[in-house]
Amino acid sequence: MKNIIIPAILFTLSLTVFAAGCVSPESALPAYDPEAVVVSEALANIPEGSTKMIKEEVADCGEVTVDIVSATTDLPNHFHRKSNEIAIFLEGTGEFIFEGRAPIQIRPGTVLFIPKNQQHSFKNGGGRYTVIRIFAPHFESNDRIKVEDEK
Repeated sequence: MKNIIIPAILFTLSLTVFAAGCVSPESALPAYDPEAVVVSEALANIPEGSTKMIKEEVADCGEVTVDIVSATTDLPNHFHRKSNEIAIFLEGTGEFIFEGRAPIQIRPGTVLFIPKNQQHSFKNGGGRYTVIRIFAPHFESNDRIKVEDEK
């Protein structure tokens, strides 16, 4: 099943990057040099039992940012002022929490749309989880606002 899910997700991801404007027929826009990251190869570099978080950027063309994150920790409550986010979970389990709503049970293949300004967090179910994240518009590092910072 895992062998089917990852190629299907990566095909969908390539369509998303194309549709978001990373590959543009307009010559006035800067050329985009397509990149590829093989999820299994990125994960193979993590030592067994490691709690190290990895983040591989797949594409960032000004209109959209695509990355892959693999971690073992919880994600604290935060939001993004400028970017909407799509999260595609490839492996792992846990609970995704949108402020004011019941937790969503996460398992491989779960896809979430997270609108900008929506507080959200993730409680890891144990072990490593891996997620492809798509941000539109482009993600800026200062656009991850921890809820504690707002008080």
